[in-house]
Amino acid sequence: MRPNDVPIWQAVGVSNEFDPDQQAGPQGRSGPPWALIGLVIVAIVCAIFVFQNRDRTTVDILFFSFESSVWVAIALAMALGVLLDRFILGWWRRARKRGAKD
Repeated sequence: MRPNDVPIWQAVGVSNEFDPDQQAGPQGRSGPPWALIGLVIVAIVCAIFVFQNRDRTTVDILFFSFESSVWVAIALAMALGVLLDRFILGWWRRARKRGAKD
């Protein structure tokens, strides 16, 4: 077949569903990616967590006191933990870089 020739099935408008040259996906895999399946599972678990922890509670942090759902209080605590982790890791990496330069 010459480079300018078009396969007959494409020329007449037939679907390339059975094209032997077309692969199912990267490395021949087909179906939804595992990351998407994992994301759906995490979303379902989070939804269950929210529905089970809808009760209201009083949260006291230093000088502040507010009433919130249990799931919101836990989510805020987790977010503060992640921010603190990022801050400490950033500081540690900068300190390690400065130590490597000396």
